[in-house]
Order: sequence, then C-alpha cells, then structure tokens
Amino acid sequence: MHDRRAIDIAREVCGSASATIAIGTCAAFGGIPAAGPNPTGALGVSDAVPGVKNLINLSACPANVENLTALLVHYLTFKRWPALDQYRRPLFAYGKSIHDGCERRAHYDAGQYVEEWGDAGHREGYCLYKMGCKGPVTFQNCPHIKWNGGTNWPIGCGHPCIGCSEPNFWDTMTPFYRHLPGAPGFGAASDLDKIGAMAVAGVGAAFAAHGLIQIAKRVGENRYAPVTPPAKEEGDR
Repeated sequence: MHDRRAIDIAREVCGSASATIAIGTCAAFGGIPAAGPNPTGALGVSDAVPGVKNLINLSACPANVENLTALLVHYLTFKRWPALDQYRRPLFAYGKSIHDGCERRAHYDAGQYVEEWGDAGHREGYCLYKMGCKGPVTFQNCPHIKWNGGTNWPIGCGHPCIGCSEPNFWDTMTPFYRHLPGAPGFGAASDLDKIGAMAVAGVGAAFAAHGLIQIAKRVGENRYAPVTPPAKEEGDR
C-alpha cells in the first residue's frame, strides 16, 4: 500500500466504516497544514471525503483522550452517537466556550487583566484576555477535564488559549498574543480598556447603591414604627 495516495486510502476506509472519527484539528479541519496559502492543499476529512457517513470531529491540537474515551463509551452504552454541533463535534465536549468555564472568569467580570507577562496580575491569576486569550471564541471542555490526566491546562499554567479546536484557527486566531478586537457580551466594537474601568466603577456603584438602600430602609422602618409612650415613673399622675 506504500504506493497508494493517502486520499485514496481515506476514501476506501471512510466509505465503508459505520462511523468516522477525525481525531485532532488537522484531521477535522486541516489544521496548521491547511493555513493560507496552503501550498500542499491540505484538507480535513469532511472536505477530503465529502458525504462520509457519521463523521465526528474531535478537534484540538492534540485531541483530548478523555473526550475520545467518552465518545466511545457513549456509543457502547446507548448504541448511538451523541448530539453534534455545527462542526460535527460532540456537544458534551464542545457545547460551551472556554470563557464560560474558565477559572479566571471572575477576574474578567471584575475588569482585572494581566497587562504584561510576569506582572502582579499574572502572578495573581488575573484574566489573560489582553494577552491574546481566545477563550471567548473557542469551544471545548478544557477547563473541566484539563490535560495530562487532569493535571492542568494552558490557562491554568498562565498561558492564553490559542483557539486550537476551532476551524482555521491558525489564520483567524493569530497573532496569538494580541487580544480580540471586541469583548464578548459588550458588542463587537467595545473597547476592552474602557470595559475594565467600567466594570470596576460598576462594582463600586453597586456597593454604594446597596449601602444607600440599606440606609433608606432603616429610615423608613424608624419613620413608620409605632411609638411607644414612655413608662410612667413613680409619682407621676
């Protein structure tokens, strides 16, 4: 078989298989080899073998063995393949963005960002969005299952997500250390630096408003509380 083209082998194997699992971003979407200008004409399975039966993509560079195991166990248990997203990836593994499950999400919401490598925010575990993290537009369960037997994951180690599980990530996510032009949840044209300041101001305003509400509540309670006449002292008529 050494004289046969890989594309011919893929067509033969995928054409007769009950299901095809494309493991890794290269197999699923072409990966780095398919990055522009793609001189070799690299393709993912869906483009190389159109119409393949029951194609399931397990993208990421590399694919996580935990997701592969879960996929096979699902089929052995239920005798059917799991629900897939628009890129034919299992929803149980790719149904939510990394941003939604990130351990640094609270810092993002508070407007606390790493400004440069090794600064105080970096050491404190602040959000890596300004350092180029692509978690808001990347879908995978890395924050939950992690890597190397659940030891850690890139963001946990202080490195931003580069979006390796997404189609055309090399072309659309680079430069890897430049943040996205907009901020999720605030509109595509949002200014991240202003959002951070707004978030901090908003938290302060919330605390101030809470204090004012509590004061007003106490004033109201005192205003409408029944008045108890003072007890008569001995000798009073």
